[in-house]
Amino acid sequence: MAVEQRGLGQSDLAAGALCGITRGLEEAPVAPEVATNAAEPPAAIRTRQHEFGARLVLRQNLRLVVGWFDIEKPYFNLDATRMWRELGVERHKGVEASLAGEVARGLSMVAGYVRQTPRVEGEAVRLGLIGDRPVGQPRDTARVSLDYRPFGTPVFSVDAAFSFYGARPVSPRGYAALGGRQLALPGNVTLDLGLRRRFEIAGRPATLRAQLQNVGGKGGWVANTAGGLSPITPRRLFVALTADL
Repeated sequence: MAVEQRGLGQSDLAAGALCGITRGLEEAPVAPEVATNAAEPPAAIRTRQHEFGARLVLRQNLRLVVGWFDIEKPYFNLDATRMWRELGVERHKGVEASLAGEVARGLSMVAGYVRQTPRVEGEAVRLGLIGDRPVGQPRDTARVSLDYRPFGTPVFSVDAAFSFYGARPVSPRGYAALGGRQLALPGNVTLDLGLRRRFEIAGRPATLRAQLQNVGGKGGWVANTAGGLSPITPRRLFVALTADL
């Protein structure tokens, strides 16, 4: 729930700009199952966000948006006794960009990239009890989605989605064997390919959707912000038929 927000914007057909300052209250992350105080909900936390962005219409149906952000909020994670509590201040500062629209006849694209410097500050970091990187937060994130309709027909389309997530710390504390650095998992890249066919069943609109997820079949794990690990989805084929009856 935002309690204070100020901004200035401009939105004409060719370009626009937006800057804003937001201060507010939001729910703090609940203690995970591995914590000694599992499922305990902390009190609401105060957050602050500064942002500035610009939008440029490159041509009809193609827009570029770039922005700078600085976000600050309390940092919660597990301490040395596995107690889930506030350990310092988490700050995310960086830039983001997105390009969306029709890049060629029948080919639409939505692409986004975020480069940030996530940091933890506070006494626990100064004393060496925890590292200065928040758990589960990558420096780089990128995604590109393409959708192609041959000859501009809305009946049939093929699509591809490319995702990249940079290395993420797994543990809040550093390790002597790593020179004081936090244990981290390497980044991962996935590619999904799909197709969509629209037709009618008994005069009703229907869509057949097929997608091959994680085409490369690369396995591994992803670190989440609560300190746990989630497996990367293995290669699999997804097929669905939807219809209005």
